[in-house]
Amino acid sequence: QTALHIAIERRCKHYVDLLVAQGADVHAQARGRFFQPKDEGGYFYFGELPLSLAACTNQPHIVNYLTENPHKKADMRRQDSRGNTVLHALVAIADNTRENTKFVTKMYDLLLLKCARLFPDSNLEAVLNNDGLSPLMMAAKTGKIG
Repeated sequence: QTALHIAIERRCKHYVDLLVAQGADVHAQARGRFFQPKDEGGYFYFGELPLSLAACTNQPHIVNYLTENPHKKADMRRQDSRGNTVLHALVAIADNTRENTKFVTKMYDLLLLKCARLFPDSNLEAVLNNDGLSPLMMAAKTGKIG
């Protein structure tokens, strides 16, 4: 993990701003054991990318900053080592509880609208991960139906 991941995890937008302004890699991947899924001996999987971490921890202000700051913008089309985009990461953390479903669907919609505006020729929902699954296919396969 990087200092940017830590600032996001601790919900410190001020430090996120400072780090990005100073050239922090907005696409750095956190791949340590801690960041792996529980079924693989890790503790949590919120995606490996800073944008995924911000989205999966319900921080829309940091998501907006990462994707639209004046320095280096995070590309929501990026995939982590598992081939997952930020949308796949949101599906991974969905647990079908009312509160979680509300925030996950709101964040998912925010990212889809943002992608349509910033990358009109891209379809973020069509991106397949390393298992050949789109975010919606992943949701269906794992029973994440809200």
